Amino acid sequence: MNSKAYEEAVLKGITRAKTEMKQHKKPMKWKKTMANSPKVRQIDEKTGAIIIEASMGDLHLPDEVTIDLRISQLTRGFESLKGKWNFKFKASKLLGGERLNPDATIEYERTMILANQVVKSQLANTIYMSVEGESVDDVFYELGDLVIKGSNEELYDVDDVQGSFDSEKKEATFKLRVNSNWSDLEWIEIYPRTTEPYRYIVKDNIHYQIYQTPNTQVIDDEYQAITRKPTDQELASGFALDEVIYYLNLQKSTEFKILTEFIGEEIWVNSTEKVMIEDIELMEDEVKIIFRLPDTYWPHNLSSLVLFDEELNDYARREGQS
Repeated sequence: MNSKAYEEAVLKGITRAKTEMKQHKKPMKWKKTMANSPKVRQIDEKTGAIIIEASMGDLHLPDEVTIDLRISQLTRGFESLKGKWNFKFKASKLLGGERLNPDATIEYERTMILANQVVKSQLANTIYMSVEGESVDDVFYELGDLVIKGSNEELYDVDDVQGSFDSEKKEATFKLRVNSNWSDLEWIEIYPRTTEPYRYIVKDNIHYQIYQTPNTQVIDDEYQAITRKPTDQELASGFALDEVIYYLNLQKSTEFKILTEFIGEEIWVNSTEKVMIEDIELMEDEVKIIFRLPDTYWPHNLSSLVLFDEELNDYARREGQS
């Protein structure tokens, strides 16, 4: 979706959005929407918070709505608490929401991909798209790898993908949710992210990633297994396996140096991409590493970064750790 096409779509979309909203002044009747993947935050030993998100981009809502929230079970790990918690409250629409109709189309391997509608708010944005053609299966399963770039030169990850497809009819409809404030954007671009094959080994029906070392471009077939027992802290934080296992293609004679010496260097993250280490902050209980990434690299991969010292002691980011 180029900038000129998006600017024209914004002008058309604003006009159409005003027309649509005029048609929904009557009080809304019952509408049901599903909440996805509630987030749980522990505040202290006896208090927790549950963040429930629900996509309402496909609903035409009045300025004020009454919401019924019904909860029958709370689950954390393997423990569940059954109950009956019903809430009823009113909510007012935030200012700044827009419903745009870009009507943008692109061809991909005898397949038409259409961006039908963009619903913007201060909290989240929903992009409604459809696919028709021979490659509908491939396109549908690659939606999470899309990159969205705004007119402010910022990159936005897709936080959620929902939809349905029919491989026999070769058509699909779906929506992408991006949690960010797009109120000041003039245009967006959507393009695919390049991905590398996931290298792994299977042991006891568990897939373990084969880690790539910083100065190695290509992962070879020789790797070393590093195994230890989980610590009490890891077990208390939810680590569920009997062993912590890493598989590395490690060149020990060339890989180790003082951590801060990596500042300003590029390191390989797969066979085609590098990331730049801009800064490393050494604190008392944690290490903060700041990266500069290419547009197409998936930043969540860095959450599996592991540091090893000369004795192959590992320092990893897992649940309960930084």
